[in-house]
Amino acid sequence: AAEAADYAGGLIDVTPAWFLVPVAVIAFIGGLSTGTTSLYGTGLDMSSVFPRLSRVQSTVLIGLISIAVVFLGRFALDIVDTIVTFATLIIVCTVPWVIVMTIGFIARRGFYRPDDVQVFNRGQRGGAYWFTNGINWRAMGAWLPSALVALLFVNLPDQFEGPFRNTAENLGVDRLAGVDLSLLIAIVLPAFLYALFLTLFPEPRDVFGPQGPRGFRAKEAPRHEITSRAAVGSP
Repeated sequence: AAEAADYAGGLIDVTPAWFLVPVAVIAFIGGLSTGTTSLYGTGLDMSSVFPRLSRVQSTVLIGLISIAVVFLGRFALDIVDTIVTFATLIIVCTVPWVIVMTIGFIARRGFYRPDDVQVFNRGQRGGAYWFTNGINWRAMGAWLPSALVALLFVNLPDQFEGPFRNTAENLGVDRLAGVDLSLLIAIVLPAFLYALFLTLFPEPRDVFGPQGPRGFRAKEAPRHEITSRAAVGSP
């Protein structure tokens, strides 16, 4: 392409007129393939967060919101750079959670109790994954601090610059000067913290399968029975 910084515009500039239609078709199919998978996952997440919405309703709703945001940001407010920055910050915040979930999956040998996973969606409480008042503080304690620390190392010049972005340069590591270390920290720190918490404070044996945990210990603890929220505190 003529302009490396503007791949799409550069591609159009060097494309002969007779080849514009195939290029447009390729662009449409490429966007459709990535957009469809993204919309599927987002619609699934929306229906989980808002159980009253069906899969179709949640997907249509989030699709309309996405279209509005795209057109508003591109043609009305010109906030493309802001959206790119926002997407980067989302990645920095979600990667630690993915690491926590991956370690949990390995420790559980891929074993989960499907009925207990749906407790929140059904407006209930209890089950194997209720932990402490519905919160697994081991996972939260690894995710939140890791996301916050990683944000401090983000280095997006003129967009989002964390206060620790020049740490490598200040330590004399010239080869890493200006390098964004946030993603590396978002991977390493939660892995260390969650593994440490699982070692020092084992999870209840009920969350693991018949073979027990892999690489960690489990503690004996009574299981939280699944109850409806309306029934809590009733005689």
